[in-house]
Order: sequence, then structure tokens, then C-alpha cells
Amino acid sequence: MKNWELREPLHHGTAGFPLKAHDLAGPAGSVFPCHWHSDWEFVLVERGVVDLRVGATAYPVEPGQVGFIRGGVLHSASSESPSYHCRPVVFNGNFSRAQAPPTRPGCGSCPSPPASSCFLPSSPPTTRWEAKS
Repeated sequence: MKNWELREPLHHGTAGFPLKAHDLAGPAGSVFPCHWHSDWEFVLVERGVVDLRVGATAYPVEPGQVGFIRGGVLHSASSESPSYHCRPVVFNGNFSRAQAPPTRPGCGSCPSPPASSCFLPSSPPTTRWEAKS
């Protein structure tokens, strides 16, 4: 049963384009309160360490790493780094008609079907299609 008081009241994107990218930065001690939404979320950390709590588990997400959170899951975040910068992207789970997070083919980082959360390690591109021209 959901705690409806913790449901985030924001709309992410529009009906025609159900995706919203955020750009978050701040000082040590920043806290994003516990909440949930029906949309899925990726969090790319660019600077500092963001402690992403998903359900009862905390994950320190470092620069270059991505956290993935399925819709409907309670989550929060905080950072004790002197400064942090992350880019959460919130989107409808049916946006791409895929039921699993996009990963490199055969990378094995995410379970299938995906769990409530998944964390992709940072790594350099290993194939030509991953590398920027």
C-alpha cells in the first residue's frame, strides 16, 4: 500500500513528451526528502557523491555513475560532499515501450526484469557506437 502523503505532486514533461530533465547542484548537507512518483528516474552524478536511498537501501553514487529507480518506489537523496552536481531524468515507464532500463547489450548490470533500483558503473566507451565522434 502506498503512502499517498509522500507522492510527489509534480508532472514530469507533457502528455506528448513525458520526460523531464533536472539540473541539481548544491552544498554539503543538501537533502531531497523521501517521495515517490509513478514515473521512472535516472540520476547521473557529475560531481561529488550523492547518497541515493531507494526503499531501505542506501547507495553512494559517484561521478560518472547512474542510479535507476523504477516508478512507485520510495526514494530520497542527500550529499555530504563539499558540493555536488547531478542530473535526474524522470520519465514515464512506457515512454520508450521498453520495460527495462537501457544498458549496453549484454552488460549484465541490471536484472531482467529490473529490480526497484539499478546502478550502472562508470566506464569508458567500449564500442564505436558508444563513443562520441
